[in-house]
Amino acid sequence: LEEYSPEDARDDALILAALGLLDPQFDLYDLYIELYSEQIVGYYDSETKEMYIIQGTEFSAPERLTYAHEYTHALQDQHHKIEEELRYEQEYCELNTEYCAAVQALLEGDSSLLEMQWLFTYASTQDIQEIEEYYASYESPIFEAAPSFLQEDFMFPYQYGYTFVETIYEAGGWPAVDRVYTNPPVSTEQILHPERYPDAPPLSVELPDLLPILKGNWRELDRNVMGEWYIYLILAEALNEGNRLDQGRSQQAADGWAGDSYVVYYLDETDQTILVLEVIWKNESEARQFSEAFLDYASARFGALTSSTEGSWSWEDNRTYSELNLDGKVTTWIIAPDANIAELIQNNLDTR
Repeated sequence: LEEYSPEDARDDALILAALGLLDPQFDLYDLYIELYSEQIVGYYDSETKEMYIIQGTEFSAPERLTYAHEYTHALQDQHHKIEEELRYEQEYCELNTEYCAAVQALLEGDSSLLEMQWLFTYASTQDIQEIEEYYASYESPIFEAAPSFLQEDFMFPYQYGYTFVETIYEAGGWPAVDRVYTNPPVSTEQILHPERYPDAPPLSVELPDLLPILKGNWRELDRNVMGEWYIYLILAEALNEGNRLDQGRSQQAADGWAGDSYVVYYLDETDQTILVLEVIWKNESEARQFSEAFLDYASARFGALTSSTEGSWSWEDNRTYSELNLDGKVTTWIIAPDANIAELIQNNLDTR
């Protein structure tokens, strides 16, 4: 958060609002400050090479459990250079969010597994009692009041990262886990499906700069990779509960992801947003499966279909136009102020 400003948070809120995950007026900056203040009981700073544990009146079992987790981060940095070799640092991660989400899951999964091994190997009966008492009285009102998608995203590196590292560990022990650091996972798909690591690298998708064809003072808020995990969140954890698909169907719809790229533009004068998300799926069947799920999601979010032709569907109200196009194993989702701008964008994509 040291380099994260209220202006950055405002832009992120606009992006998340376009994805249907957040109210655009939501104060994301204050939430992050409060959330991390509430949740973090220790951390390792890979820049200063310092480890911190928030201690109570004594260094009891909960603190020692946290110490085991954070000490693992220090060992990771000592042997694998978190910033220099893994490239897990602010500037690189801003441009490569999908890669860094995978690396974060590796780091946290590794630390969580060793933390649990410490507990099961060295914790005394009194230690276990202290930890149980700690969690029995633990409260996290900020986390529990946070938007649903943010709760899930916050826990992703710990829950799914733990499963990923545990799978590697069970297959080859700690030497196998160490080897992952020389060839780290590169996508949330590999974290969600450990059996696909390391043989399913994402396909590259390039979107053009659309500013030259847009009239007005549009500005680009962001361009990056959405990834399987966030596509799942869009479908399963929408801000409006009535727009959500059930978790199982959302997982199936996102499961065929093979690569993507998105770009978001914003026009301050009119408070309008353009979103383009192009996804390559593993095959045409997976692309159709996603499209069928998306139709239900979009109809719940945007209302009844306004047009439907072979491989193209659209929804429109007095402020927003949304369109999904299916071409073989590629889907393109466009949100624009109106159908004319969406057509202009799609034509530009078609002539690449």
